[in-house]
Amino acid sequence: MRKLLYITSSDQNKEALSNCVSNEIEIDSLERHEAGIVKDQDVVLLDFNTGSNVEIDLLKRLRSESAYMDIPIVLVVDDPDTEFARKGLSKGASGLLTRPFTKDNVHKTLDTLCHSAENISPHETDNIVMFISATMHVLKTTAGFEVKRRRKFIKKDYQFCGELTASISMTGGINGTVSISMDELTARQMSASIAWMKPEELDEQMVQEGLGEIANQVAGRVRTMFFAKNLRMEISLPKVVCGYGQRALPSLDEPLHTILFEIGGSFIALHLCLREAAHSLVPA
Repeated sequence: MRKLLYITSSDQNKEALSNCVSNEIEIDSLERHEAGIVKDQDVVLLDFNTGSNVEIDLLKRLRSESAYMDIPIVLVVDDPDTEFARKGLSKGASGLLTRPFTKDNVHKTLDTLCHSAENISPHETDNIVMFISATMHVLKTTAGFEVKRRRKFIKKDYQFCGELTASISMTGGINGTVSISMDELTARQMSASIAWMKPEELDEQMVQEGLGEIANQVAGRVRTMFFAKNLRMEISLPKVVCGYGQRALPSLDEPLHTILFEIGGSFIALHLCLREAAHSLVPA
């Protein structure tokens, strides 16, 4: 049974939603001031019917908390083609649900956002362990960040956790993508450390290049580990995307493994979408 957390201040809205869901969905609700309470849920709906920064501010706060990073958060709107709706998507909403509620649009939204993590175990393969080790090494030696590993989970959607994300594609001994995701301030501090500059001296391009270099070094370190096993691995140039709501492209139809690292109250997310090749030996 799916569990839906509905954050709203309207009893009328709660009743309207309840009339549209099947017995396979369990609805729990919280008032806005209770939104920091963490519950075991599969998806969160934000609905204050204000169309203002109230929802946006709460959305940003939830997205910054570890417990909500793997949860699809849906913003309820009257019209999806508005500045408010677009801003919500850019600040971390996984999707939009349009009022008035109907059984079709509620279930279609939930099915789209919740399918990817069902019945998948977050088992750590040897390759995942290598990427975790490489990430912690690069963050420490290149950026000077002493990070602590926190949670590991399978994303319920393919949405990146952070405001900025650098991704590398890989082929050979392993196929897929490795992505490093974080908020803009953390990326700026990290890039400044790499460039031996002050954070305020960096422009947006320099911040993105710094994050791309981190992802490149992580993938490169794993590539070296593969070569030590006589396995081939080719990596692409890093691609950096900006803004919350960006998504990995699950071309391999594989789950998006996510590992969180904490530094000074902020979180850095390692996203892995991998498929291991049967054989890919380094040519003699």
